[in-house]
Amino acid sequence: MFAPLRARNIQIIHADMKDAPGVDIVGDVLDPAFQRHLTTLGVRSLLVSNLLEHVSDPQAVAQACRLILPHGGTVCVTGPYDYPYHADPIDTMYRPTPQEFAELFEGELVRGDIIDGGALRDDVSSLPRYLAQSVWRIANWPRRPLAARARASALPYLLRPYRISCALIRVHADPERIAGRSQITV
Repeated sequence: MFAPLRARNIQIIHADMKDAPGVDIVGDVLDPAFQRHLTTLGVRSLLVSNLLEHVSDPQAVAQACRLILPHGGTVCVTGPYDYPYHADPIDTMYRPTPQEFAELFEGELVRGDIIDGGALRDDVSSLPRYLAQSVWRIANWPRRPLAARARASALPYLLRPYRISCALIRVHADPERIAGRSQITV
């Protein structure tokens, strides 16, 4: 995915809250100091991939992204539309359509699709083993309720595909944000 962009000399910066291999910048996008730092990098596009179902306030994250981008910047956002519960460390079960993504980011939906993401059966190496583990986890729900919930939620996807919501959104910053951005000092 990134190779064609790098071939065109487009700089790609990977940001995350956790320092891990492949992460270029570590910080919290909700931290105003980190937002100011990102604006100084001249970021024109963001890829927000499978994140918003794992935060307690997706609207705050979307607003932070809008503050980072210039007027006319773009956000490519993906997330589950029809997908099982998966705590990492939380799953709020936020399952938006592409249009709902555009509304969240207060932008223009340039393109939106809900795509087939494959099925759980494609990821399971041994179906009998997976089913036996599922029965065990669900039966032991009092000791590990999140594991039991995740496994019970996933079982229907052995037969039906996951569906992923994808949206390309053009962000239109309001004049006050644009004026405020010119006064940011780092």
